[in-house]
Amino acid sequence: MNMKRRVFHLYLKATDTHKYYGSLQALFQDKTNPDLGISKATLDRYDFSRAYDNPSITIRKGFVYSAGDIRSEKASLSE
Repeated sequence: MNMKRRVFHLYLKATDTHKYYGSLQALFQDKTNPDLGISKATLDRYDFSRAYDNPSITIRKGFVYSAGDIRSEKASLSE
């Protein structure tokens, strides 16, 4: 089973900007609490089964799929 790469999608509402990060740590190294309106500690505990949303930002957690991931998935379905 392949490990899928996790990605955090940050949408900054004020500037209509989308940024993508491999971890919350990377996101908070790029942006500060005042920019985001939330602390890293709070997001570390957030479930992300749905997007986190506040007046300044939206953060979604997803996965990056490679061509190999798709081939493996199709192969396992056809067995």
